[in-house]
This record gives sequence, C-alpha cells and structure tokens, in this order.
Amino acid sequence: MLVSAQKEFALASVTASWQSVADWVCHDVFGTPARRADDGRRIADRPAANSAALAPQPFLYELPVGTRHMVLWMAEAQGATAWTDDRITASIASAVDEKGGREFIWYRNPKPSVIDAHLDHVQVFWRPSWPAVSALGRMQLCKALASSAEHRLKSQCHAQVW
Repeated sequence: MLVSAQKEFALASVTASWQSVADWVCHDVFGTPARRADDGRRIADRPAANSAALAPQPFLYELPVGTRHMVLWMAEAQGATAWTDDRITASIASAVDEKGGREFIWYRNPKPSVIDAHLDHVQVFWRPSWPAVSALGRMQLCKALASSAEHRLKSQCHAQVW
C-alpha cells in the first residue's frame, strides 16, 4: 500500500505543475522542451514518433535482490499502429545491451496511470544474467514479480536473455 500512496501523491504533484502526466514524462524521460501554458502549468512537446526510452520506475515494488524495475516509454504518431511485441522486445534488448546486457522480462500494465495518444509504456524487470538461471528460473521470476506487484498479469510475461 505504501507504493500506491507514494504514487498517488507524486501523480497529484505532477498534475499540479504539468497539464498532464504525459507532458511530464515527455520532458523528464525524453527530454523534450517544455513551456508554460496559459494556466501556469507546464506543457511539453511530444517526442519524435517511433522513439523509445528505458527509464527507472520511480514507484518500486519489492523485488528479488539484483532485480531492477524499469519502464520502456514508446512514442508513436497519433493513430499509428501500436508497437508489436517483437519490436518492444528488440527495443528493450538494445537499451539493456547499452548498459552491459541483462536478462529481462516485460509486460503491459493492465491499469496504466499514463494514457496518451502519443505515448505507450510497458513494465520491464531486468537483472544480471546468471548462467545457473534456467527457463524454469525465469518462470519463477515472472511469478514472483507478478505476486510482488500485487496483481495478476493479464498477458504473458515476455522473457528474453541477451
């Protein structure tokens, strides 16, 4: 419950300063320019279509030691086809490889707190690759993550070892 209360407080703070949470994500995660709107709150430009950024999840779940919780933010043109599972996996793999390579899983959040015509996101969990971790180990990790997130995944976890 503590994470939920922290998230509610943070989102309320963001919406007091920004026209939308999506504006804050565009500026904070993608680094797009921001300006003041007529109401005094900030508004940010949307990132280039088809760009993506892997960012730390600010509202951390209780996770196994060595596991990091990240969010892959994906920009898309309004009305464009959503990112495919293969494209999401490849984008995460590329971002993780830039950080030394890791084992990761991801899933689409069934209750997203940021809904925007130009942005989408998935939850990503990664940890160092350990040779002893088998496919069964990855399945156990997926179950543990789903449990620690306090909800059931509505879609299959996507696991990849790079």
